[in-house]
Amino acid sequence: MPTESKEVNIIFRITDISVKKFDLTHFDLPADSPEVDYQFALKSLSKIDLESKSISIINFVEVFLDKEQTKKIIDFETEIKYSIKNFDEISTKQENVVHVPEVVVKTFLGVSISTVRGILYSRTVDSEYKKVYLPVIDISKLTPKVIDLKELNL
Repeated sequence: MPTESKEVNIIFRITDISVKKFDLTHFDLPADSPEVDYQFALKSLSKIDLESKSISIINFVEVFLDKEQTKKIIDFETEIKYSIKNFDEISTKQENVVHVPEVVVKTFLGVSISTVRGILYSRTVDSEYKKVYLPVIDISKLTPKVIDLKELNL
């Protein structure tokens, strides 16, 4: 569970970026169709691996052609793993719950969403969906939840 902290000095690096799934569905659009107002669904999950002293951000992204979200054109999942050198300094453990400052998780979430944006562009640039850009997201309005990897039995 994230906790608030006044100042956090975190020493980290990205240790893995993986695309777990990327499905692209083609729909025929009339040549005279107006600019498409793509609809996005983004879900993020944060998980802690105590053994490797890392936090992973898993993002699930769906893109639709219509407001009713019935015509899904893109469905993908990414995982970005951050190794934290000073993990023990920035985290606390109470019983079976690990706490990290919310700012740490939000920092990782912001980097991850930007990475997802780049992956989306690189995967669609040579397709009819080359103008599908993940919108800018205000990370400060998100409430990240962090869970221990062992809770998921992964």
